Amino acid sequence: MSDSQELLNIFYVEVGEYLEALNNALLQVEMLTPEDAAYKAHLREMNRIAHSMKGAARAVGINLIETIAHLMEEVFSVIQQGTTALSPEIADTLYDSLDLIQNIVSGDENPADALQAVLSNLNSIINGVPLAADVTSDSRQMAVVHLVDEDDEAAFAPLNEPNPDNNPSSRALDSLQNQPTLVVPKHRLATATGQFSAVPVSDGGTMMLRPAEDTVRVPVTKLDQLMAEATELFVARMHGEEQGRAVGDMRKLHNRWQREWRGVRAAYIRLVRRTQNEQKTANNELLTMLRFLETNQRYLQDMSRRLSALSQSMVSYNTHLSTLTDQLQDNISAMRMMPFESIIGGFQRMMRDLARDLGKQVQLDVNGAGVEIDKTVLEALKDPLMHLLRNAVDHGLETAEQRMYLGKSPVGRVEISVEQRGSEIALRVTDDGRGIDAERVRQVIVRNGLLSEGEVALLSDDDVRMYIFHSGLTTSEQVTALSGRGLGMDIVRDRVESLRGRISLQSIVGQGTAITINVPVSLTRLRCVLVRLGEQVFALPS
Repeated sequence: MSDSQELLNIFYVEVGEYLEALNNALLQVEMLTPEDAAYKAHLREMNRIAHSMKGAARAVGINLIETIAHLMEEVFSVIQQGTTALSPEIADTLYDSLDLIQNIVSGDENPADALQAVLSNLNSIINGVPLAADVTSDSRQMAVVHLVDEDDEAAFAPLNEPNPDNNPSSRALDSLQNQPTLVVPKHRLATATGQFSAVPVSDGGTMMLRPAEDTVRVPVTKLDQLMAEATELFVARMHGEEQGRAVGDMRKLHNRWQREWRGVRAAYIRLVRRTQNEQKTANNELLTMLRFLETNQRYLQDMSRRLSALSQSMVSYNTHLSTLTDQLQDNISAMRMMPFESIIGGFQRMMRDLARDLGKQVQLDVNGAGVEIDKTVLEALKDPLMHLLRNAVDHGLETAEQRMYLGKSPVGRVEISVEQRGSEIALRVTDDGRGIDAERVRQVIVRNGLLSEGEVALLSDDDVRMYIFHSGLTTSEQVTALSGRGLGMDIVRDRVESLRGRISLQSIVGQGTAITINVPVSLTRLRCVLVRLGEQVFALPS
């Protein structure tokens, strides 16, 4: 690999980190007001990141990224100066800028009109000129992001409030002029044991970012190789345990030898005494044998002491080796673990855009964001969770008008809960929308020819609802860019099963749906049941 190509690869990795940091910081700023202490701090950080990205792009000669980063840096500066306020339209332009840079890094082509529109809008923001029409969709409505404090009981009032007009949450939403809203509550973090604790918050009431730690970037393949070598050490430990058992068997044999000797020792002593009395008549052969037996007894006692010391040493050594091996495997596994919160930013961004596209008001709540999951498992869960969240907003949640008519809060709630249960991670995606109508699913099953009317009538409502994970089955009446083809939930099931996980679903019509995914915390180690068949031992995943 040439030096220039290696430098370019390093740049792409850095840009990915810059984009993630900018996306997360922008989501945080949208939840704040200019009076909040963290507001300007986040803006300064974003300005710094954009400046660093501009310099890195200049170093590798990617002029387009340099240009976009420079314009974003200028936008952050004018917002910091207070000459321009961060509006939803400006946030959209900044998000679109991040998407353009991501396309460049990914090797995807940016449409010329979209690129020109973003650059034009960035310049308009810098110069204080009103923005043109939405650069991505003329039909997309304006939305605002509102921070709901978890201590505000009114904001989390029962969703089936009989009189929405008397609901303080509804009155607060009226001040937003009935705009499509993504209401983002503060996150609550969970420890690995599942105990919830409050997040330290700044004066502005937003989630504090964790302090940066010194890190070294290591490819996952190297960690896999290290784990394989640790496994070889585990095999060596097993051999050591076998040798310890062999030494134990030798001690047992030696002890039996001593018992037999003690059984004949009295006869030996009598023979020695009689021989001493009759020494003159005793033959040389008998005297030689008696002296050998006396020496053999000393050897036997010395061997007994040595075997005992060796056995104790082997037990101590194997115990120490076992502890080191387990600790090494645990440490390697821990190096692969990442907190669930590391992928939350993408979900927030997706939910924000989706709420605007559909003209719905959505509140996203994340519980257990601090639970750590193996990086491979976490990456594999991104797509299933993305499909579940999109389905919850698109199919599950009603519009604000429909919810008000049904006596619900106009803000639909979607919750992601993450909890570690032993060697498994349980992820639960819940919404308080319309639920899944089992009768409607039955009709679709029959219409698609999966089962006859008689067969489907024998199924329980829960079994019927599980058919939504069947490929090509959808209850949507129309196909849109978001859903309607019956493929999303099939992808969810296949991905979860590929992780040796399982999926379950509960739903109540008119109240909502909860989908739970159970997957292993890590795929590097498996819990197995050992089965002996004849002389062979098999390990079956439990």
